[in-house]
Amino acid sequence: MHSGIMMSCAVCQSNSDAVFEMNIFFLLILLVSRTVLCGSPEKVITLAPSLTETVCFIGGSNRLCAVSTHCVFPPEIQSLPKAGGYQGINYEKILLLQPDIVFGIPALHDAEVNFRKLGIPYCEVAQDSIEDIYHSMLKIGRVLGLQEQAGESLFRLKRKILSVKAESSGGLSVLIVIGHLPGELRDIYAAGQSTFLGEMITILGCSNAYSGAIQYPRVSVEQILHFSPDVIVLLNESDCLTETDKASMIKPWMTLSFRKPCSISVLAGSHVFIPGPRFSETLDGLKIILDR
Repeated sequence: MHSGIMMSCAVCQSNSDAVFEMNIFFLLILLVSRTVLCGSPEKVITLAPSLTETVCFIGGSNRLCAVSTHCVFPPEIQSLPKAGGYQGINYEKILLLQPDIVFGIPALHDAEVNFRKLGIPYCEVAQDSIEDIYHSMLKIGRVLGLQEQAGESLFRLKRKILSVKAESSGGLSVLIVIGHLPGELRDIYAAGQSTFLGEMITILGCSNAYSGAIQYPRVSVEQILHFSPDVIVLLNESDCLTETDKASMIKPWMTLSFRKPCSISVLAGSHVFIPGPRFSETLDGLKIILDR
C-alpha cells in the first residue's frame, strides 16, 4: 500500500517536474520571441493616415494589424481593423490585438501616457512640416528594422521633389484655402508658411499670401482681399470630384472684388491633407495650377 503510494507520489513528482520544466521552456521561448519582436516589431498599429501611408511607403504594409479610422490609402489596408484616431482611440480593440508597437502623432493628447499604463510600446511621430515627413520615414524605418528601405524611399522622394523644384518658374503670391463653410465665405482657414502645404508654395518658387506665424489661421474675406493673392487654391479631400463640383466650390469666390486678377482653382484628392509621402502628388497638382 505504502509502496504504491510512494510510487504514485514519485510519478506525480516526476510529472510535476516535467510540467514545470516545460512551462519554463515555453516561457523562455516567449521571452526570446518578445525580445526579437522588440527589435523588429511584426504587429504594428498606426493612428493617423499619414503614419499608415509612411509605413506602407517604406515597405512595412505587411506589418500592419490595424489602422486609424480615417485611413483609405493604400487600398490593401482598407480591410484592416480600425483602431480609432483623432476623435478617440479604441484602447480595448488595441489591447485585444496585442501590437508590438503603436505609432501616433502629437495631436493625440495623453496617448503616450495611456499606452504606457497598458504596457503597450508607443512611438510618437511628428509630421507637420516637409522636413518632419522626411525624418518620420527614417524614424519609423529604424523602429521597424527597415532602415535600408526607408533610406532608399526617402532618396527617391527627395529626388522627385528636387526635379519639381527645378522645373518651377515661381514668382506668384498664393493662398491655399483648406476649408470654409459650404457655400459661404465664412470660417475660412488657410495654410500658413510653416506647414507642409505652405512649404510647397516655397518649393515652387512662390510666396504665401498669408505671411503670419499661425500654422492654420482663420482669415476673413477682408483679409484675403488685402492679401491680394495672384492665385487661390481651394483644397478638397474627395477623389471623385467632378468639374461641376469644382465650379460650385469656386462660384462664391467669383463674387469678390480683387484689386488685381486672381485665379481660383480646386485641388482635390484623398492625399491633399495628408502630411505623408504622398505630399509629392499634392506638389505636382499645385505646380500644374501655378503653371497655367
